[in-house]
Amino acid sequence: GKYVGSKIIGNYSKIKTKKNNIKFEPTKSAYAGKENPIGKKFEGIIRFVTPVFKNGKKVGFLSLALDHEHIMQFTDTINPTSKNLVQDIVDAGSGNYAFMWDSKGRNISHIRDYFISGYDENSGKRAMPWISK
Repeated sequence: GKYVGSKIIGNYSKIKTKKNNIKFEPTKSAYAGKENPIGKKFEGIIRFVTPVFKNGKKVGFLSLALDHEHIMQFTDTINPTSKNLVQDIVDAGSGNYAFMWDSKGRNISHIRDYFISGYDENSGKRAMPWISK
């Protein structure tokens, strides 16, 4: 899916945007659990494809397109160290959350959607997710 970024890391607040000389527009930045509950959610699909064989000859392919939301439900609602495993909204600021990586070391699910590896909508190339300097 399209990369969804944020110019504010951590709690998206009027104080932080003013300090960084940025207009306060939380709905235009990435969703980040309690830090930005009204931000834009990452949207995409994960495609699984496998060849189909009949009598040893490849006759086609079987494809499944999984809505990325299904993957994100594993990380966006889980509190990994609590007795109450499932929660409505995660607080990434607590450091107590789950995330997922793919086989190539890319983040595919995180409570802070600006960490999720996505694509640049203009070039079609993979966009660099947020990293610290």
